Amino acid sequence: MSGDIWSWGDAQEWLTRFPDREQGDAPAEEPTPDLKAMTALMEMLGSPQLDLAIVQVTGTNGKTTTARLTAELLTGRAKSTGLYTSPHIAEVTERIWANGDNITKAELARSLQAVSLAVEHLGLSVTVFEIMTAAALWWFSDIGCEMAVLEVGFGGASDATTVCDAQVAVVTSLADDHLDLFGPTRRDLATEKAGIIKPDSVLILGDIDDDDVEPFLDRPRLGTMRLGDEFAVTSVTAAIGGSLVDIRVGEHTYADIFLSLFGPAHTNNLAMALAAADVMSGAPGDDRGVSEIVGSLHIQGRGEIVGTRPTMLLDNAHNVHAATHLRSILEENFPDGPRTFVVALRTGRDPADFLDALGVQDAVAIVCTHTDSPKALSEQALAASARDIGADHVVIESDAAQAVLIGRDLTPDDGICVITGTHDILGVAKSVLE
Repeated sequence: MSGDIWSWGDAQEWLTRFPDREQGDAPAEEPTPDLKAMTALMEMLGSPQLDLAIVQVTGTNGKTTTARLTAELLTGRAKSTGLYTSPHIAEVTERIWANGDNITKAELARSLQAVSLAVEHLGLSVTVFEIMTAAALWWFSDIGCEMAVLEVGFGGASDATTVCDAQVAVVTSLADDHLDLFGPTRRDLATEKAGIIKPDSVLILGDIDDDDVEPFLDRPRLGTMRLGDEFAVTSVTAAIGGSLVDIRVGEHTYADIFLSLFGPAHTNNLAMALAAADVMSGAPGDDRGVSEIVGSLHIQGRGEIVGTRPTMLLDNAHNVHAATHLRSILEENFPDGPRTFVVALRTGRDPADFLDALGVQDAVAIVCTHTDSPKALSEQALAASARDIGADHVVIESDAAQAVLIGRDLTPDDGICVITGTHDILGVAKSVLE
């Protein structure tokens, strides 16, 4: 390491010494992680999480959007608020945000250096995600945040973010994903996610089937707000570039809120974010202020349009549940034009199920590719699954950047090219198209 104060290069080099589960570094036989190392690390750092009121967000899909909306709403109510999400699309600094701005590389290097001193003093065996979580919490405390919104990485009970005791615990949705880690049953998965609920938490339950709700309601907690009961989406009207929504939280109704994110799942995400913000603030927000915050919000990779003629749409759908939602967005908002898909997937999920949910059989073409991730599914395996479910025009391209350009060129000017399957391909697409 150079000098006494780390450069960004120093911080990056240090991080490479630790396993990164997002990149598949942890062996398959490794037991589910616990919080022992994370607890020791936070104590060595002076327990910065205790300086923060915490909103913790778990669920199969919708975590990042709900967390971002919540943080934006709290910041708009003059609450100094940090936000921690994962994974990132282009830059690792996207993961850590405070009061509207991402952390700088210099500040992240400073935070990681502080964490490194604790890790090395204790001789801890930790992962990149645990390190990044500790760095985020240390930085939020250091810059004087009052609150932090934390997106769970995987699961809930054993996730590094659960070193915090959440005042508000949000569960966005539940579907059959990561059963290999937290299953084998759906109830096992629900029990793992329910682990973020603490005795002093207000639980905010989103799109959870009645058959799945028991593990969440069995947890001791301060209170419960459930979508459709204590808060609800009461009206959705199509508008140019999005929709106008009415959302009731308790006795207050937020009326005519413009939401630029497409699809019913995102209206639910907004409802959960408003409920979380109201609980954390102790009162409803100003309707006009909420409209201004939500109306101007841009979230990368969530139905994000990055080009026209043809329309180039990026979406981080990466499992069957999310692919089904993306298909409904396309059918509702882009019903007439021809569609082309550029898809890259990771291993661990059935590609045929994902592609079928996406509806690639009716597409002009599907371009199958892979990214540099060690967990990437091969383009040949993806293409074979596409053919198995009846896709007619299947293109195989090993270079992800070239695949994006091929998808664009195959799409008529009045059509839409959808790039999806993993956050890795979205990062490639943004670098190529922007």
